[in-house]
Amino acid sequence: MVIILMAEFIAELNTDRARASIRSLIGSVPQGAIVRTDGTEREVPIDQLRIGDVVLVRAGDKVPVDGRIVAGDGSLNEAPITGESVPRDKAAGDEVFAGTIVETGELLVVATRVAQDTTIGRIIRLVEEAREARAPI
Repeated sequence: MVIILMAEFIAELNTDRARASIRSLIGSVPQGAIVRTDGTEREVPIDQLRIGDVVLVRAGDKVPVDGRIVAGDGSLNEAPITGESVPRDKAAGDEVFAGTIVETGELLVVATRVAQDTTIGRIIRLVEEAREARAPI
């Protein structure tokens, strides 16, 4: 009985850690984005972004979509996705992930995946599924 109670306690600790991880991941996704259309810029909520939208991301901002850089260059901190602590230099033609942080430069990114289809969206979904799937005792 003691072993079962200890196992339940450990499982509950892991569940709490998973919840904290999900909150952290959700916090690393921006809630809005600056979309550039015909030379004008407008801020839109993240859930209104569509594939093919061109998003402006400035230094200090988080990338709101998975996409390809069409103009600009800069240094990106990809630690929220890859865990790598060293920023990577990116330029036109390179791929970027939602949730990464532009440390220097300014980028125009064409969206290839949005909302829950982004890499970080899929990670969040997998963590939630793992959290809900408990092993029977």
